[in-house]
Amino acid sequence: MWMERQINEADVVLLVFTEVYWRRAEGKEQPGKGLGVAWEADLIRSALYENAHHNSRFVPILFRTTDEQFIMDKLRAVTRYIIDEDNLDVTSPNSGYSALYRRITEQPLVAKPPLGQKIKLAPINVPTAGGPGRTSVEVTPTKPKGTVLIAETMLDVTGQAADFATSLREAGYEVVIPQGFFSGRDIRSDFVGTLSQADLVVQVLGLFPFPPNQFFAPDGYQRWQLEQANLANKPVLRWRSPAIDLNTIADQEHRRFVDDNVVKCDPEDFKSALLARLAQLNSKSRGPGRNLFVHHHTKDANSADEVGGRAEEFGAGIHVAMQAVDLVENCLTCIYAHWV
Repeated sequence: MWMERQINEADVVLLVFTEVYWRRAEGKEQPGKGLGVAWEADLIRSALYENAHHNSRFVPILFRTTDEQFIMDKLRAVTRYIIDEDNLDVTSPNSGYSALYRRITEQPLVAKPPLGQKIKLAPINVPTAGGPGRTSVEVTPTKPKGTVLIAETMLDVTGQAADFATSLREAGYEVVIPQGFFSGRDIRSDFVGTLSQADLVVQVLGLFPFPPNQFFAPDGYQRWQLEQANLANKPVLRWRSPAIDLNTIADQEHRRFVDDNVVKCDPEDFKSALLARLAQLNSKSRGPGRNLFVHHHTKDANSADEVGGRAEEFGAGIHVAMQAVDLVENCLTCIYAHWV
């Protein structure tokens, strides 16, 4: 009765499959031996039978890949988790333990992206000027203001990266995100192809570097991304939260990487900086002599606003774009006004 209550009341039931457990669960053990496992297995089969085609509670666990043959027949089609006792890092994207932890705590590895903008479609039975009987389909998608590539980020900052993507889409920009990093997959061509579409590349940086693999040696995936953007002559904005304590980053190379030419400001301020940078890039296509880009330190917003306001007073039709960054610490007023 105790065992039945535990199985019925549990949100998740972990089944660690070994040869001995399988033998007892499948009724292949010596008579009178392992009766507790046999009873438990019958309770699990009954629960699976009552919830046909839907299993969210019973999770197979293995400690060796060779034990996959011992998974209960009724659970062979279910996702199983292989736990390596030497890799119990819950933050590692390649750890079976991390995948299991995410499953139990309902924290998916990939966040569901927001829906794209709805495309307006005209009804097909509306007559056109071509004459009676003719029909047309009108597709009027909104043309994006530009395309932003958000470079792959580690798990500790994926939520922030998704927030930036949502903000950009709401402002009318298209956001492209390359394939997710996987240690056994060559994703270089996908990233380069995605990069070719981008007007701006954004790197959202966190505490952890990507694990090395054979495709991104010796400098790693994040450095390779930056190199490719530079080779393609793409403008890059790199951001990390000012709340990150660099002293907690054990890898010295990664510590320098997340502190070199990186914007360190509040996420909401960075959203404004992103839009200002995109406005600057857009202004270049409108011809010379009419556009002014004001690049200033976050502490000097008032002075920068005055510069922009005076410029608009000097000449009719001058377009002013602002960008606030925090690249220089403990500086005096730093305002750079660039004619585009």
